[in-house]
Order: sequence, then structure tokens, then C-alpha cells
Amino acid sequence: MSRRAKVRTVSLLTVLFLIMGGFIVRGYAQAKDYRTQLEYTYQRALVDLGGNVTEISATLNKSVYAGTPAQLTQLSSKLLRDCDAAKANLSQLPTSAFHLDGTNKFISQAGEYASSLTRKISTSQDVTDTEKQNLLKLLNYAKELEKTINAMKDDIDRGNMDIGKVFQAAKEEGDVTAKEPSVTSGFQTVEENMQGYPTLIYDGPYSDHILEKEPVLLKDAKTVTREDARKRAAWALYASPADLKDDTDENGRMPAYCFIYGSSNISMTKQGNVISYMVNSRAVSEGKLSIKQAGIKAGEYLRRLGIENMVQSYYDTANNICTFNYAYDQNGVVCYPDLIKVGVALDNGEIVSFESRGFITNHKEKRDLPKPKITEEQAKAVISKRLKAGKVRLAVIPSIGLNEVFAYEIRCKGLDDNQNVLVYVNAVTGAEEQILILVETETGVLTI
Repeated sequence: MSRRAKVRTVSLLTVLFLIMGGFIVRGYAQAKDYRTQLEYTYQRALVDLGGNVTEISATLNKSVYAGTPAQLTQLSSKLLRDCDAAKANLSQLPTSAFHLDGTNKFISQAGEYASSLTRKISTSQDVTDTEKQNLLKLLNYAKELEKTINAMKDDIDRGNMDIGKVFQAAKEEGDVTAKEPSVTSGFQTVEENMQGYPTLIYDGPYSDHILEKEPVLLKDAKTVTREDARKRAAWALYASPADLKDDTDENGRMPAYCFIYGSSNISMTKQGNVISYMVNSRAVSEGKLSIKQAGIKAGEYLRRLGIENMVQSYYDTANNICTFNYAYDQNGVVCYPDLIKVGVALDNGEIVSFESRGFITNHKEKRDLPKPKITEEQAKAVISKRLKAGKVRLAVIPSIGLNEVFAYEIRCKGLDDNQNVLVYVNAVTGAEEQILILVETETGVLTI
């Protein structure tokens, strides 16, 4: 090889090494930025969760002393909003390795329980001593949860805890005890405090007796293998089955195989191979998509999973994630107990949460619905004279116990305050069953 050729070869190799070095440095910097952003997301979610629990504790405290339906209704509405925000922030933390079933249950039930007491008072029924004691128990659990989360936040502030490191370990290996004992003990304390959590029997979707109901959708369904579940979970996550890691299985009324894929956790029922829930805890730093665009993405995902005849009802936005509620549509009758929630990231339209336990528990392909014994006009005549009736449709709504009510859903406007109201009138008996207030804010449309 000539001297000139050697020089060219050395020069070319030098340039290649410099380019490769640049890519390595750039990749390292990008990875470091990602870890920093992820840690910030976890810390922010934990701080926000602490704030939510503080608000829940304060509102429960006031609820104990509320003596009128108006006051308890106002407090229940706030409690529901705080609980929804707490669930949104908890979902940002990859906590599956800590098995926080009791904590999730507490957050879900607190607001619903207060609302059930509001409905009871509004029908001139007295709140029993047992129900008052349950409110006090909820308050005590809220205080313990608040105290534990605040202690964890203090550890982070003092530099005693690396929350990013522990959650990354939790996602990758599912065993964090030896790596970050301060975090592990913190979450273990949270869950241990829930061990004596009271059984709450009330009229709400998170009531213990409803959670223990035999899932209708899974009745007579075949039991699948873990590998069958892995394939179905991978399909739902747009992933390869080989990339899904095993997580601890779920037991109870809805036994499930659980898997981890990157920042996602997914649960597949052992009977029927149905997605029970999926949560992707990645950071969603900005909102680019409109609510309409996000709704289209949510609908497309349901169809991808083969879930048809679902209608979008309400939605809420938190942390740049829009969560849509869907109910089953049986020939024009909206079946609200068959509930599915789909969360869409507003930065790129990715599905980052999916929850179908209500659907699994209640769904029937075809309900045996009676023929209405009253007309739409007769149903409208039942509502208050302070309301102006608008659109009417038939619906199935949950009621006290494990029952359902076939009703007319009448969308109304308050004549005094222009408030949007939903009134449900029994389509068979003509009785006024429920009244819900439609709350429309910048972040969504919800009912109270």
C-alpha cells in the first residue's frame, strides 16, 4: 500500500471513530436527559398525589360534620374530583411491584361512598351510625396515607431516596427491596395501613359487594395459558410477545396474568383472555392533540381490540392525558354499567391507559330489556318544573344492590342557572330514579 493510501485509510478511520464517538456521546446525553425527565415526572406525580390526598383528608373531615344534603353534595363533588386526580397521579407511578391494591381501592371508594350518602340523605333517609363510623375510618386511612407520602417526599428532598432509580428497578425486575429500602418501606407502609380497611356496602361502582360480583363476561369462558395471554397482551401493546416480562398474577374474582413491557403494565384475565387494565407510566410532557383527535384514537383502539358498539359518554384531562368513558350501546339503549375507560396521550395519540373491569363485570351481548310502559312525553312530565327537557334516550343505569334500571335519560337545562342536568325516569314505573349534574370544565365533561 502506498504512503498516500495509508494516509487516506488512517484519515478515514479517524473520521469514522470521531463520528461513532459523537453518536455515543449524543446517545449518552439523550439517555441522561430521558432519565432526568422520567425522574422529574415521578417526583411531580408523587408530590401531586400527596396534595390530592391532603385535599381528600380535609374534605372527608368536613364530610363527617356535614348535616344537610346541600353541604354533603358539595363536599362529595370535591371529593370525587380529588380522588380522580389522585388516581391519575398514582397511574403515573409504575407501582405494580408494590401491589397497592388496597391503596387503589381506597382512592376509588372514598368519593363514591360520600356520594352514596348524599343520595341517601336526598331521599329523606338518615345516615346510620355505621355509615358515620365508615366516614371516620376513611378519614383515618386518608391521614395515614398522607403522612406516609409526605415522609417519602421529605426523603427525596433530603437526597435519601432516588425515586427514579427505584421505579426503574421495579419496572425491569419487580423486586426493589434490596435496591431502595426507603422507597420500598414507604410503599409497604402505605399498603400495610390498608389491611384493616373496612368493607363498604353502598350504591356505587366501587362498592365491595359489586367488586365481588361474578364477572358476567367471563362466565363459561375458557381458561387460557400464560403464553396465550402474552400474545394477546403484546397485540394490545403493539409489541412482540418475547419482549413482555412476567409480573405477579392477580387473584380474586377476576384472576389475571400480568406482564410488564417497558413503562407499561398490563393485566389479562385468565378466563376469556380479556384486557382487564393497561397503564403506561411514561411522561406526557405536552398536549398537541385536540380532544376530538384524541377521541378518534380511543375509538380506533377499541375497534382494534374487537370491542364494538361502544359510545363515548364523558371525558376528563389530567397531566396531558385525556381519559374517555365508553358505554355499551344495545340497539340504541346506552348500557352505562358496561364501562370502559381509555386514556390517550395528547402529545402523540398513544393509548396510555385502558380499564375495562366494569365492562367485564357487567357486559351482556344482549340484555333482556322490557318494553317501556310510559312514553317519552310521560317521562318528561315527571321532571321538575325548574328544568327544561331536551334530548331523550333510553338507558340502563346501575341501581342499589346489584340491580340495573331501564330508564329514560332526559338531558335538561336549569331554568334558573342554565345548569346542564341529566334526569333518569324509570321506563316501566315512571319513578324518578336519579339526577346527575353535568359539569363541563376546560379539562372535561363529568357527572356528579
